[in-house]
Amino acid sequence: MPLYNYTCTDGHEFEELVRSSDVDVLSCIADDCTCLANRSTVYAVTTIGPVFEHMEAHNNSLLSKRQRKAGMELRSAKDVRMMQEKLGLRPVDPKSREGRDLLERQMDDSRDISRVHEKDGRTAAIDHVYKTEMTNNTGWTDGQYSNWKSTHDAAITTAKRGDVDLTSTKRGATAKSPVGGT
Repeated sequence: MPLYNYTCTDGHEFEELVRSSDVDVLSCIADDCTCLANRSTVYAVTTIGPVFEHMEAHNNSLLSKRQRKAGMELRSAKDVRMMQEKLGLRPVDPKSREGRDLLERQMDDSRDISRVHEKDGRTAAIDHVYKTEMTNNTGWTDGQYSNWKSTHDAAITTAKRGDVDLTSTKRGATAKSPVGGT
């Protein structure tokens, strides 16, 4: 699950673990701030454990600032395991072969993302993360991902232009007629 940085219009910055990649805007979590915060950065997150020895560390790593601010707290190993399961995290012993292999893959991924970011910019780095996760989770080939991406981007462009009526709550928005009706 990716970790996103958000920045509100008043300049407050915070991080959130967000399961859905299409959550671009959230309410700011700063005290007395009513602004909306836009997503600014994305990180791919995988945990290797057991890393922490104190519950405070588990609370800080598994709960968002918003959840902690609302009073949510992990109080036992059972709570930690339940939250890890809810978030889709599986602890791995860092000394095991699997843990070392996972850490090496994470370091490779981090280097790849940095190279893409330096060469092609932030948007390309985000696309690289999405492509990697999509192909790993779906088993798609690069060609299948490219077909999906071009269809997805065309749909987003059409929606942003206003060529699709998104006011309907029913599935399957309809294209607007060139004469103004739907």
